[in-house]
Amino acid sequence: KYFEIANDIDLDNRNWKPIEKFSGKLDGKGCTISNLRVERDECECRGLIGQQTGGSISNITINGVKISGDCTGAVVGYMYDGQITNCDVILTADSELKGDELVGGIVGNMNNYQGYIIDCDVESVANDDKYRINGKNKIGGIIGEGYGANVKDCHVNCNIIGEKYVGGIVGKASVDIENCMYQGQLSGTSYVGGISGYASKIIGCKVVSDIECDGDNVGGIC
Repeated sequence: KYFEIANDIDLDNRNWKPIEKFSGKLDGKGCTISNLRVERDECECRGLIGQQTGGSISNITINGVKISGDCTGAVVGYMYDGQITNCDVILTADSELKGDELVGGIVGNMNNYQGYIIDCDVESVANDDKYRINGKNKIGGIIGEGYGANVKDCHVNCNIIGEKYVGGIVGKASVDIENCMYQGQLSGTSYVGGISGYASKIIGCKVVSDIECDGDNVGGIC
């Protein structure tokens, strides 16, 4: 099925139940979804959409997001196949994405050998030092953990903290990361990188960051 968003939508910080599985085409037409909150222990994956199993999501801005739990992303919790393009996340003073593992600004966990994430931005507009993306294992500005697809032309400007596998773009990845940029404070204990804590291929990327690591395996890029 094909869907378009015709107007801006304010979710009013009500406890949103993620769309469980989505495989169609969703075009936001440049509209903004505001005040997305997900605090649901019964959900396996958390985001505007719980699981994406194909199709495409594009042209949406999410302004203000507060989600807690594992396998968490503002747009999609778990992405299995499909594409995400031109989707932006704005982190306000009350915003936070947090969980023990698999937490990303756009997607928490991606297993996708056919698709891609392109031209997506995550930015904090709050004037403070709070870590807006917060977790323990596999924590990233765009994706917590990803396999298969490409991540290209994405930008992150927010503070991120985790423990193991922490990256400004992807926490742990077996994907191609190209022309991406991270800016902010990054903190972890092992496998910490300005672009990715662990990655297979990184091309044309830039980092402007204070990076803290209490353990081993730390790099400005990877």
